[in-house]
Amino acid sequence: MEELRTRVAKLEAELDSSRAELKRAQHERDEYQKLYVLVTLELERVKRHLRAQNKSERVDAAQVQLAFAEVANLVVPTVIAEQIARDENAEREKAKAARPHGRNRLPDHLVVERVEIEPPESLRTCACCGNAMKRIGEEIGEKLDYRPGSFVRVQTARIKYACACDQGGVVIGEVPDAPVEKGLAGPGLLAHVAISKYQDHLPLYRLEDMLAREGVDIARSTMGDWVEQVAELLSPIANAMSRAMLSAHRIHTDDTGIPILQKGKTKKGHVWVYVADDDHIVFRYTPRRRGDGPREFLQGYRGYVQADAANLYDRLFGETSEGASGAKEVGCWAHARRYFVEAQLSDSARALVALGFVKELYKIDHVVSAMPEHVRTDERARLAVPVLDAFKTWLDAQALLVLPKAPISEAIGYVRNQWPALTRFVDDARLKLDNNTAERALRRVAIGRKNWLFAGTDKAAERSCVIYSLLASCRMHNVNPFDYLRDVLPRISSHPVADVLALTPKHWKQRAQNLDAS
Repeated sequence: MEELRTRVAKLEAELDSSRAELKRAQHERDEYQKLYVLVTLELERVKRHLRAQNKSERVDAAQVQLAFAEVANLVVPTVIAEQIARDENAEREKAKAARPHGRNRLPDHLVVERVEIEPPESLRTCACCGNAMKRIGEEIGEKLDYRPGSFVRVQTARIKYACACDQGGVVIGEVPDAPVEKGLAGPGLLAHVAISKYQDHLPLYRLEDMLAREGVDIARSTMGDWVEQVAELLSPIANAMSRAMLSAHRIHTDDTGIPILQKGKTKKGHVWVYVADDDHIVFRYTPRRRGDGPREFLQGYRGYVQADAANLYDRLFGETSEGASGAKEVGCWAHARRYFVEAQLSDSARALVALGFVKELYKIDHVVSAMPEHVRTDERARLAVPVLDAFKTWLDAQALLVLPKAPISEAIGYVRNQWPALTRFVDDARLKLDNNTAERALRRVAIGRKNWLFAGTDKAAERSCVIYSLLASCRMHNVNPFDYLRDVLPRISSHPVADVLALTPKHWKQRAQNLDAS
């Protein structure tokens, strides 16, 4: 009997051990299954990136509407939803009515080359009476044609005067202002080279070939020297814009990497962009991607800074060492949306609902942007706060249900962690929902990087940022960059240092408009 009890106890111990081993095996299986799902999702994400399918971040609007409709009636007040839809339809009809039809009219400033085509002489005799026909009118058709750009040899003759008495000396005309003393290139050619490289993204070796087709041989090394001289001339203007930024209401910022040539190899530097309200755009270069770059540039700034959630921006916000309030963080809903677009691979249902909430916020912003300025803030808060409250409730509930480390969990976690910054746009209608302003400005660097491949040195990258700053600001204010550079380059050397801000694209355009009005 005792032996039977011992045997039963031994079997029970073996059974408990087997159960524990089975539990460990099941847990290990579950962990491997989670890992398999995550690896599969990451592989699919990489494949989509390589095929460039996810770069546009487009989402089927019908799918979003269908998924969001199930919760829309529960989370968005009916009155607000109806007003948003009504105002959105009114805006759409207004835009449709203002949309022009037919072919665009050719600009009036273009040179007209008139070609007259006469009917054959045999047909200009009347077949009925035999008399010569008289000209009674014409039918005019227009086509847009192209003539290659032209180069001009500008000869500056300084006229001398002297008196026959030989005592009055000789007088001569003053030397005109020039961007580069004793240089071959005039301001128009310098502007053309700078714009070709930094606006049209042409490497200098391509520009060298293009100029050769016009019968002008200029070495790329010479044009490289011209670019350096242009950057040095324009750097005081870029620095003035940097100082003026500290008084802006809001600043958008972002960064991207660029290859820098170093001892036959390339290292990675970083270009930062700062967009101050609708006034100035400034690019800055740093050898490394650290928080020191934006912190030094924005030192003393107390306004709103809109950026992504990278931790290198954290020291910009909150309390400063002097105890005064620092810059105020504004989140980016485009970044938040991007996480949910990625999460569609694993959890389409939840991702589409979240995208529906984000779409509602953009609808509200579009409606409010057409309202008078003095009511925008109050109306944006009235319409957006109920949607934000419903979205936050939905996020908190879903956070308890989703698989940890899954893409949808990361998307929900990002929005919840950034909630104070993401909802700050409600406080002021001058704030934007996203940081696309900075991303669009950085696009010129990304496109150029594909063409010129790398910057020669850190100094070359810094010079590039100076020219990028002026050209991007010209685009912001719809200023022709060639007209701007051609006018400013000869004047910058003799312009008063204290008034250099007057040469920025914003103030240059205002001055030109005032001159036209007078």
